[in-house]
Amino acid sequence: MEERKWEELQTDCLVNILKRVGIESLLLDVPLVCKTWYNATHNPLCWSNLIFPDLDPRRRLVGRIFYEQQLNGVRTAESHANAFFATFSWKFGGFSPSAFIRFVVKRSGGSATSLVVPPQCTEEDLKYIANECPALKFLELPSEILIQHQHEVSKLIRKWKKLEILSLHSLPDMGNIFSQINRHCKRFIGLSIEHGVFIGSDEVSAIVNFLPNIKYLSIRGAIISRENLLRILKGCKELVLLDATDCVGFVKDVEILKHAAHICCFKCEDSRQWDELPLQIRDEGTKD
Repeated sequence: MEERKWEELQTDCLVNILKRVGIESLLLDVPLVCKTWYNATHNPLCWSNLIFPDLDPRRRLVGRIFYEQQLNGVRTAESHANAFFATFSWKFGGFSPSAFIRFVVKRSGGSATSLVVPPQCTEEDLKYIANECPALKFLELPSEILIQHQHEVSKLIRKWKKLEILSLHSLPDMGNIFSQINRHCKRFIGLSIEHGVFIGSDEVSAIVNFLPNIKYLSIRGAIISRENLLRILKGCKELVLLDATDCVGFVKDVEILKHAAHICCFKCEDSRQWDELPLQIRDEGTKD
């Protein structure tokens, strides 16, 4: 039986595969396989999942880009590399995260449905992303973005009317952000909060008041008091999944299980009390 060649793979099948390989491979590996694959990387559907890594110069991706640029003069046959590096803005011989972000976002042609924002994203980059990625369903924001650009984020939420799931690495200004989601994102169903984040009374009020109908909530590894967990259980009646595994601030008891009875999948294994935390953090938590 004759073996089929990879370059003969149908375009729709190829695109379905390539959209899963990640930004680094789409830029630096896939185009080198053959002309067919190189052409496929220009299909916007390959860029529907924009999972940006950290663009710090010490990280793997930026280091590899510099390495590939150095080889570019040697591997002259790879003409696509010339166009690739010429597209970037190289300032004083350095890497420009903004140019890289915009280059990748432009490749998506408005088809991006998932986006993990890199910490180096500027306010202007956020505005560019909001305008160029109107179809987002999943959005992940690192702490750096939420702390430095929290007000801009809350203003841009209205651009993502199809947003369904939001993943946050910290919780500043949640009242404004969640109120915008409540107003503009009618398909919103899920919230994920990063491991180790403190969830106090203000944050819980924002969740209960503005996201009462969410179906999926992950607070895995968060710091949250028993009282605030109960407020979520009582205030979010549409939950079908609540992952409170490995949290600090409560242990499972009869009352918690009673109020979680309506949730199809409730997880709180390995959660523990405040007394296992340093005194300073415990004191902050009891202020709620």
